Amino acid sequence: MRHLLTPFFRDLSKRLGLSEEDGEKWIVNLIRDTRVDAKLDYKAGTVVMNHPPQSVYQQVIEKTKGAFFRTQVLSAAVAK
Repeated sequence: MRHLLTPFFRDLSKRLGLSEEDGEKWIVNLIRDTRVDAKLDYKAGTVVMNHPPQSVYQQVIEKTKGAFFRTQVLSAAVAK
């Protein structure tokens, strides 16, 4: 396992209340467990996340889900 040499990883580990090595393991496990398309860039001290482009159709579905949920909440509030 590489040692954390960048302020980003040191700061993140500190905020998580972990040692630098445990913080790095936590980040790696988080990426691995969530199956996110991401990698650690040690030189830049960043986590690089790749987001696949979302189709217009998928964007409409996601926005519609949110609008439907908000409508249900408002309907329930008005019914009281």
